[in-house]
Amino acid sequence: MIDITDTRNCAGCEACVNRCPKHCISMKADVEGFLYPVVDKTTCIDCGLCEIVCPITNLAESSKPLQVLATINTDNSIRKESSSGGVFTPLAEKIINEKGVVFGVRFDENWQVVFDYTETLEGLTAYRGSKYVQATINNAYQKCEQFLKEGRWVLFTGTPCQVSALKLYLKKEYSNLITADFACHGAPSREVWSRYLEEEIENHKTAQRVVVGKSTVSSSLNLMSLIADITMADFWGISEVDSTFDDDKGTSLILLNTEKGVSFFNNITLRQRSFSYDIALKYNEGLREGSYYHPRRDFFFSNFPNTKSVIALLKESQIPTLSMQISRYKNAIVRRIKKLL
Repeated sequence: MIDITDTRNCAGCEACVNRCPKHCISMKADVEGFLYPVVDKTTCIDCGLCEIVCPITNLAESSKPLQVLATINTDNSIRKESSSGGVFTPLAEKIINEKGVVFGVRFDENWQVVFDYTETLEGLTAYRGSKYVQATINNAYQKCEQFLKEGRWVLFTGTPCQVSALKLYLKKEYSNLITADFACHGAPSREVWSRYLEEEIENHKTAQRVVVGKSTVSSSLNLMSLIADITMADFWGISEVDSTFDDDKGTSLILLNTEKGVSFFNNITLRQRSFSYDIALKYNEGLREGSYYHPRRDFFFSNFPNTKSVIALLKESQIPTLSMQISRYKNAIVRRIKKLL
């Protein structure tokens, strides 16, 4: 039976909710506004299926990608609407053109983030770009399994914990399934986002690390396991290794982790160049470690329930402490010394 006594040990992936045969698990918000599973023990039969599909208690082993690429979508109109180099769209279009289904996150009519799917090229628009909020999965794992059993191609795009949860939920490999995840730095709670909306905030990325969930900052999920067929990220440091890819419009770092991922990706036309995995790790710390525990996180959430303005609280939470200022000063000196050497 799932029993969350420490929220650092739960990613909120909802696999347990989807798998429970008695439907006795539901997602409830904690005091910080993050959703976690709660079991109705009066109807639970203690079958253990919820534990089998949990990506935190069933961590995959570390692995390395088969291929590392810097990529850019040559369609600048798509790239402008997308994250990084706009790679998601051509992946999704290939699946749709095969009469397949694409899973990902979109905003609903209330500007909350939900996991959903589309079967049309027109429908892809809603799934482009990053959404920095905890999403509700609903019955996405169940629908994905249904489409796979029907023999349809499926592209499932989500966080590493969601992709891991899906694979544990399915219990078998499907040749018609392509999974894609991304370097995840955590997501703010839905309650924080709702308060943002009330104050009409347009850019919700500025203070992300202050308000992410504890499961992310605790690095419970093995970031080096590379579970998905394809991993997408920003190619930080591209200007240092190939300035021709740096036009300030975004460049994607692509890790092809399986033979299926390599075969699928190499049939898509993109501007690309190969790099070593060491280069990718050097400039992209999100591939090596989870989001750090922001020193002002506890301050933010201890004041969040009673604050009158989330905007003001976030601004106050981002004021660096003395130790943070000293650390930044030391790092700046080190960078200057390196440039002189």
